[in-house]
Amino acid sequence: MAIPKNSGRRPSFAFYPADWLNDIKLQSCSLQAQGLLVNLMCLMHQSDKYGYVLINGLIPPDKDITRLLRLHHKTYQARLIELLEKGVLCRDKDGTIFSKRMVEDEKLREGRSVNGKLGGNPALKPFV
Repeated sequence: MAIPKNSGRRPSFAFYPADWLNDIKLQSCSLQAQGLLVNLMCLMHQSDKYGYVLINGLIPPDKDITRLLRLHHKTYQARLIELLEKGVLCRDKDGTIFSKRMVEDEKLREGRSVNGKLGGNPALKPFV
């Protein structure tokens, strides 16, 4: 199973080391869970719906994620539960896993892009 190409998206995403190290929820997770988060963030960056774990617009079965990330299913489940219980990741009403931070950062980026096209002055047409 190939990881979908990130059509039209940036090749990278912002990573803030100070935020990572100072996030109490994240730092209360095991290093295995933190490593899983980094890998899931890479998948979320490639998703058609930025910040969500979706492949080709669909919620992937756990077996697909574990195969992509080369993890044992029990390890994946345990670490995912840890990230969800600590509030590092969330699920929407459909059960899709997402990163609130990535979703908010993308909304901000899109708003800044709109303002930039207007000359960069957010007072011209504010985004919210």
